[in-house]
Amino acid sequence: MEKFIHEMTRLYAGKEFRVYGHENMFPIHPVMNSEVSDLPTSHKIEGLASFSSKVFMCPQCDTPSYYLADPRGFKPEDFKLRDPWRYIKYAYRARTADESDKKEICERRGVSWSGLNSLPGWLTSINSVVEFMHCVYLCMVKHLTKVILLRSGMLNPIPRNDWYPLDRLEEFFSRIIWPVSVARLPPSVMSSSAKADQWRLHISVLFVGLFVAWEVDGILPDIEAPKSRSGTKDAAAQAKTEKVLHQRHLEILLSESPDPNQEQLDLVDSFTTDWSIRRHYSTMLEFSAAIQILSSRSISPHEVERGCAALSRACQNWANLGVHLTPYFHFAQHFQRQMLQFGPCYATWAFLYERNNGFLGRTNHNNHKGGELECTMMHKWWKWVLVHDLISLGHFAALADSELVT
Repeated sequence: MEKFIHEMTRLYAGKEFRVYGHENMFPIHPVMNSEVSDLPTSHKIEGLASFSSKVFMCPQCDTPSYYLADPRGFKPEDFKLRDPWRYIKYAYRARTADESDKKEICERRGVSWSGLNSLPGWLTSINSVVEFMHCVYLCMVKHLTKVILLRSGMLNPIPRNDWYPLDRLEEFFSRIIWPVSVARLPPSVMSSSAKADQWRLHISVLFVGLFVAWEVDGILPDIEAPKSRSGTKDAAAQAKTEKVLHQRHLEILLSESPDPNQEQLDLVDSFTTDWSIRRHYSTMLEFSAAIQILSSRSISPHEVERGCAALSRACQNWANLGVHLTPYFHFAQHFQRQMLQFGPCYATWAFLYERNNGFLGRTNHNNHKGGELECTMMHKWWKWVLVHDLISLGHFAALADSELVT
């Protein structure tokens, strides 16, 4: 990191580069305006407290982690944004502090020193990006499928009524005929692992599959999903989730009423999850629509507002239903500010970086390390780039027509 910051500082001061279409070199001043990575890496690089922190879960606003069980945790119009300069202030204090003071600053102010703070114009809560691919596809869509639908028992059968939603859903996915351009098919509900592009396809058709799975004579029944049998893994997972939700609701109550009465405590104890099939389906439908709008290649500010509003309503509905949600569901509420600042999700998501990482990860290096591995990867990378340029720019066709190629 120190070497990277040193090189970036030199670039900030300006370097001469060749400019396409010009013979002379011109001074260029590159600026780093964002950092794109998954959530744990982002917090570590920027010197922020862990996203599991109760008070500093979100670097952009002061929403505490226990508000993941409350609709207010997903209403961006009511968020109280943090002052980005306070991060700079306490990061520089932590830079020269001893270990005990560093720990106290991190616990009480949610920040530690990061080399990025020395870059001109860098403000953590403004320049950090909620990466769309990890947030939406690898977390929210996966959580919807694996936890909200499957583990929570929303696809449990009713044998006496010959009603088997999970089997219907699996059959629906197996019978879809996908275009040849689809490299990897969407995962089944029971699959153990899947890539982000598979989850992207999955959410595009999930609302149809769930209707097929739940419908009775063409109508969604107004019933609750049957509970999982006691002693099963799903039942144990549901009990654990209810315990977490109960603790979050209790923390919300104590934050608002430090000395609650028995009636308020009983109200918290009586809170249960709503397993209504119709309510869950309408929420999932609005969530799917929001993702389709926000993941568009071309999007207007009005469409950003419309998509973020639908995403906010879906998350608020899940909170009202008593569904366990993760921090990424809250971070997604900042998409509107982010997209208006940095552009559509295509400008910042990590699909390209992950693809290139996979390309380099398949490099044959014969277990060499200590500098040799990096050179081998760089040689492969430049070989691939030069071959691509040779073909795409028409040089190959020019050589084929010349006398050098027979």
